[in-house]
Formats: sequence, structure tokens, C-alpha cells
Amino acid sequence: TRMSFRKANTTIKDTIVHKANAQKDKVYKEKPAIIHVLLLLGLFGLATFSQAQQEPAAEPLVKVRQDAGKLVNSVGYYTNSQKDQLMEEAGKVMSQLDHRMNQLQTQVESNWDSMSAEARVEARETMDALRSQRIEVAEWFGSLQNSSAAAWEHTKDGFSEAYGSLYDAWQKAEDEFVSGE
Repeated sequence: TRMSFRKANTTIKDTIVHKANAQKDKVYKEKPAIIHVLLLLGLFGLATFSQAQQEPAAEPLVKVRQDAGKLVNSVGYYTNSQKDQLMEEAGKVMSQLDHRMNQLQTQVESNWDSMSAEARVEARETMDALRSQRIEVAEWFGSLQNSSAAAWEHTKDGFSEAYGSLYDAWQKAEDEFVSGE
């Protein structure tokens, strides 16, 4: 009995090992196909992600100025029922302004070594003021987006004022830093 028990135990053990090896072989055979699928999905995901992360095509300065100026002049005419339309238009224009501000920052950085100490201080102060005003506009934009009908006029006026200040400062910075565009 002891021998038959060992033999049965060995047979069971061999069966388990054989099944485990067969399962492992199956996984290893299927693994390259699974890896290929995962790699393709990963590459597709990266391509989609990189496309989504690309900055929008640069708008000519003249068009950005026109769009931004139009928004400054039209904010006051939007009603609460036109909130979505204003949010869409303001979002597009602010995206264009953000792009232009990034270009200004790049231009300042590329000219930094050739700038005088006074010009550097002025450039730094101008860019800091632009960023500060952009943050204020973003705060009002969020308030505008979440405003109730009762608070619409107040938040719209606050957004309009903040955006107008940003627009003026941005135009001044463009005039100071950009030549010939």
C-alpha cells in the first residue's frame, strides 16, 4: 500500500507538472501574439496622445489680434442663454493668446544674452505681468463657466475686465518684443 500510494502520488504529481508545462508552453506560444497586440495598441495610443498634445497651428499675429479684440468688444453682449457660445469662443481665443505668449517667451529667451540688463528686467516684468493677468482671466473664466443666471452679469463683467487688461498687456508686449511680423 505504501508503494501504491507513492506511485499514485508520483502519478498525480507528474500529471500536475505535465499540465502545468503544457499550460506554460501554451502561454509562451501565445505570448508573442499578445505582445504584438499590446505593442500595436500602445503605439496607437501614443500616436493618438501625441496628436492630441500637439499645439494648434500658429495663427498669424494679425488674426490673433482681430479675434482677441473682437472678444473684448463682444463679451458684454452675451446673455446667460449664450453662455456655451461665449465659453467656446473665449476658449479658442485664449488658446491663441496662450500660444502667442509662449512664442513671446521663447523669443525673449532666445534674445536674452544680447539684451541689456535694463531690457532683461523689463522683459521679465512684462512676461510676469502677462502670466499673472492670464491666471486672473482663467479664474474669471472658471467662474463664468459655473455661474448661475443670477450671477451671470457680475461674472461676465469680471471676466470682461480681466480679459481686457490681459489683451492690452499682451498687445503692449507684442509691440515691444515683436518686430517685422
